[in-house]
Amino acid sequence: MLGFTAVLAAGLAGQARAQACPFDESPGGKSPEVIQSQLIRLAAESCAGSPTGGDKAELVRQVFSDIKDGAESEPHDPIKHRDGIATALRRLASFAQERQQKGEDAGHWNIIEQEIRRSALSVDQHGGVDAAGKPITADYAISSAWRTFTLGMGQRDLVVAGTKIQPFGGVACTSGTSPCAAYDSRVDMFRVAGLMAQLQKQAQSPALGMALQIAKRELDRWKAYRADGQHQYFWELMANSALMAKRNCTHKTDASGERVFIGFCEVPTSQLILGHVDAGLRWSRSAKSTSELKPVVLIETIGWYQWKWKSDAGPEAATMVDRMGVSLAAAYAKHDDGSRSRWSYGPMFHWEGYSLALTKARGERWGMMINVGLADRYFDRRSAWYDKLKELR
Repeated sequence: MLGFTAVLAAGLAGQARAQACPFDESPGGKSPEVIQSQLIRLAAESCAGSPTGGDKAELVRQVFSDIKDGAESEPHDPIKHRDGIATALRRLASFAQERQQKGEDAGHWNIIEQEIRRSALSVDQHGGVDAAGKPITADYAISSAWRTFTLGMGQRDLVVAGTKIQPFGGVACTSGTSPCAAYDSRVDMFRVAGLMAQLQKQAQSPALGMALQIAKRELDRWKAYRADGQHQYFWELMANSALMAKRNCTHKTDASGERVFIGFCEVPTSQLILGHVDAGLRWSRSAKSTSELKPVVLIETIGWYQWKWKSDAGPEAATMVDRMGVSLAAAYAKHDDGSRSRWSYGPMFHWEGYSLALTKARGERWGMMINVGLADRYFDRRSAWYDKLKELR
């Protein structure tokens, strides 16, 4: 859904250390005990990963911006909310990948990266099932282990994908070296854990359930678009796809300046008719059934077709109603006496599943062309009325 790559996190690792947290952020040359106490203090004061705790790292600002963009859209859009969470997760995964490349705690950062990428994929697929058939719920999408760790920092290990990580111990900084890369790595672990805890809280929002309902509705509407909309030739598909990309697909510009489409494209409620060839029937007053009407070739040179959805939610949310359209048509049919064929021109009208064209050739009277559906409906109704009249007699 969202095509984030490591490029988006380039340079973040170097900017990620806190600038205003109330502790000595890189205690080069201090004993492991002092370093551990400072990490515990960092945890107790809930600094890392929290802008309200004073963490002014660029990574924190960007992740909270991702969340805000999705959660505070006006009007509220659950799909954007879900996409905001997924965007933030991919940003964190890219940051973890950058951290691996710096060498400190590379094995642990690899585990963290893979777990975050799994979470991002699960958020995208929220409401479905995983490879083992397990339902992907909000709790499953982002593990609660992140919040468990942040709520009990200093007393609990961080458990990621079954692996126990101990961010508080084993940090030794070279005497006189500042900043300390090993210490900074642990600070960033706290930072990522705090951000993941925030995202896990966001993932439990009812908005994700709403996003699932909207996704299912949009899928059903696409099925209705293919089944109940006007049949399209490939050139019509190309033209309508171009219109849809401009009007119906939400998008943004990523860090590289490329245009990135996000989530579902909104299902159109109209389509262009362009050079549409179809078969029809030429109306005749003397005909007593559809089979007695003469065939005609119809070409809708250009026109417009539109409809509405019956409701915004529920079982009828993907039901097309008020389907109507108009076009400029050309009809090729034999003359009444069958001596020759010629073109006639005029407007064509669509209503629900029925079509009717009024065309005229030079020097002749207006003629009426209808589709098979309208002809069958007329003759069925006519037959039913005749049967009723016979009963009354």
